[in-house]
Amino acid sequence: MGRPRTLLDLVRLKATLIETLDHVMPVCAQVQYRLVGTGAALLHGVQLPAYDVDILVKGRGDVEAFGIALKSFECLEPPTWLQEARQFYANYNVDGIEV
Repeated sequence: MGRPRTLLDLVRLKATLIETLDHVMPVCAQVQYRLVGTGAALLHGVQLPAYDVDILVKGRGDVEAFGIALKSFECLEPPTWLQEARQFYANYNVDGIEV
């Protein structure tokens, strides 16, 4: 059984984004990224349950750079190649929210 997940409202989503980007931008200012998934939809006003923040970057080095920038947070899954999805993936706990 997984750990309990926190439902995001707009205030918590924005706070998590600010906390994440405050750590990421000094290290990854040159990395292009996009907010995707339910968090992005919530910011656009779509009313749906959101439990995490999904950030999409272009390449493996970018995923690793984000990981270095987020090293002060708990690493739930280090940068890993997901064969079936054909993508690199990492997961961090930023103040109780998965990013």
